[in-house]
Amino acid sequence: MAGHRGSFWSSDRPQLRRLLYGILVLVLLSILCAPFFRNTLASDGPQIRNGVMSFAGWTQWNRPVPLNGEWRIDLTTPVVVRTTVPVPGPWVDATPIPAQADATYRLRVTDLPPGLYRLYVPSL
Repeated sequence: MAGHRGSFWSSDRPQLRRLLYGILVLVLLSILCAPFFRNTLASDGPQIRNGVMSFAGWTQWNRPVPLNGEWRIDLTTPVVVRTTVPVPGPWVDATPIPAQADATYRLRVTDLPPGLYRLYVPSL
């Protein structure tokens, strides 16, 4: 046949075929990797208020809970100053912090059933 170009996947279009194979590989890799980029944190988890996090009524034990909220902090200068600060966040508008002091963050977790738990602390 004189004007026959062959099928779409024939060897007369190698660049297009390589491009489509590349796109197919990228799509398959994206589908395989997508579950690793899912946010599994329980955004509706217990809230931290005044340094206390209560798990009363919480039932989703298979999901991690962020520890964001209002933590207690003890500033040790010649005297101990107790206040709360947002975590994560700057100490803006908190109790004035002296130039030289030690600080201890405090979080009391209540109403947890007995068991083993993990605490994940990301690097700063």
